[in-house]
Amino acid sequence: MAFVPGFEQDVFISYTHVNDLPPNAQPQFVTEPGSGWVAMLVRHLTDALAQKIARLEAFHIWFDQKDLRGNYHLTDEIATKLKRSATLVAVRSPGYLASAWCQDETRLFARHFKEQLKNRIFVVDKDPLDADAEPLAELEGHPDRYRFWDRDHLTGLQVLAFPMSPQDEVKYSRRVRNLADDLYAQLKAMGGKLPRAERDASAPLTGTPAARRQDRAAMRRPLVARPGRWSFSTQNRATTVLPMKSAAASATARSGSSHCSTVRPTRCARISNRT
Repeated sequence: MAFVPGFEQDVFISYTHVNDLPPNAQPQFVTEPGSGWVAMLVRHLTDALAQKIARLEAFHIWFDQKDLRGNYHLTDEIATKLKRSATLVAVRSPGYLASAWCQDETRLFARHFKEQLKNRIFVVDKDPLDADAEPLAELEGHPDRYRFWDRDHLTGLQVLAFPMSPQDEVKYSRRVRNLADDLYAQLKAMGGKLPRAERDASAPLTGTPAARRQDRAAMRRPLVARPGRWSFSTQNRATTVLPMKSAAASATARSGSSHCSTVRPTRCARISNRT
């Protein structure tokens, strides 16, 4: 289910698989699915968007973890997904610019939505680009709010990746939040609406409007004290607890008559007054 009407995906994640390796992993080794850098970013972005849209099932992020790309050209499935996506998030890096498939994804999206492309491409910078790298025109000119790397004069280049220091976690979270905020604003501008509140299915309101008003009034009715009993009144039934007089008599019979006068005179007096 997409948040924006008329689309199947709200967000299409475009990335090269070499950027989805876990930190310090070697490309020739098999890694656990979902543990890569891009997979973690998608997971945190999903959590951030869910807080804004209110329900996880009310939006859809498409993220290819099955390697549906063909050897030379985009597959029909990926091309269809792109054309039915409201926005595109490109995880840019030297590897991304070197990938013909990634470039094809970006160009197809830009070409398909040429007349309505404004603010629909979001560029996440995972790694700095080489000075002589040939830029991809469709990814130029976008806000530099989602840069997930820093240069430190002591440690040099540092990509924000787990595990990380508390200070870096703050930076990482802020940039994920920036991306989620801007995506949410764009999706809303394209017609996305927050889902309507769902009524509790365990207590549906049925019948005529007058009957529903009586139901609501009954549910708001406080606990009512009646002579000899406590009850909670509803339209259809009254749930009765043991009459106080009978309860007191039963307690006296079990304990003996001296119990009231010697052990709990105050409690017994309170029971007697109510009866």
